[in-house]
Amino acid sequence: MSNFYIPQHIKRALIATLSDRGIDVETILNSSPTPLPLDSADYDLLVCHRLLQAGWYLLDDEDLGLGDGPPLKPGAFFYASNLMVNAHNLGEALKVAASFYNYVSRSWQAELCVDDRHAYFRVHRSGTARDPHHLLADYLLIGFYQFASWLIGERIALKRVAFDYPRPAHEIEFHGLFPCQRQFSHDCLEFAFHNKYLKQDIVRNAAALEHLLLASPSFLLTPQQSARSFQTEVRHLLEAWPHAELPSLGEVAGILKLTPKMLASRLRKEAISFNEIKKNVRLHKATQLLIHHNIAIAQIAESLGFEETAAFSKAFKNWTGESPAEYRKSRSSLGEQ
Repeated sequence: MSNFYIPQHIKRALIATLSDRGIDVETILNSSPTPLPLDSADYDLLVCHRLLQAGWYLLDDEDLGLGDGPPLKPGAFFYASNLMVNAHNLGEALKVAASFYNYVSRSWQAELCVDDRHAYFRVHRSGTARDPHHLLADYLLIGFYQFASWLIGERIALKRVAFDYPRPAHEIEFHGLFPCQRQFSHDCLEFAFHNKYLKQDIVRNAAALEHLLLASPSFLLTPQQSARSFQTEVRHLLEAWPHAELPSLGEVAGILKLTPKMLASRLRKEAISFNEIKKNVRLHKATQLLIHHNIAIAQIAESLGFEETAAFSKAFKNWTGESPAEYRKSRSSLGEQ
């Protein structure tokens, strides 16, 4: 059984994309030496790995025919990754990647923008008509983020991710990869993070890259974890908390055998705060309850520890740009399509 999480919409979009282009998915999966079952979640990683590699080869295009420009010849990621792994730090690696892809791709352009606190890696696509399932959009966003995390040996704590298409019915599947604020109908693809990550050294070498390339492209769809991520431990504790009112920083620190000051310091080193993690957990629970449970918004507010429904509605709109009622209605409409 695989220990890696592959979002189901990625698998569905990949199958649909290849089928739309006349590629027989069943034949690819049933080929020797090891036939793979299409309908077993235990084999999702291997299925996506085989289908992506077959798609690159058969279509002669790493964009799988989903870009508006000429094909991106197979081997582009190989050259880009070798340039990035030889950079001194993450900031240099991302700039190198943007420059390389801007030279070889006519379907999309990348850039790294930095302000006094945050860094923003953005991908601007020239068009989206050939990508109705948003497979290329998701693969670019997930792939750049995952590879950047791999280069520095830890999962980058994200402040926000943005997608250049409307909010989909499967948005909840992104939580495992992007447990942060998610925006849709943005003017580009983007992931934002604390700019201190840009100074972190590249800890991978050519030998490690060689092993990774053997596992690509499916590797890029699986989360990169640190040896010990305090934000992950805190998030797991909050997600499993049995009461509506989430614990305080002091309570969580006590469970982890740390002082509140020590835990806050450890989280700062991962470029995130306790309140940000708490907000993301509450947002995730709120969206699940709104989408999957036919219960009143007042009950949802109470279950999340809000004393007043108005306070919950205000917080939810600040998080998502929509009121709870608008969010539920839009997701209900998407599910009926």
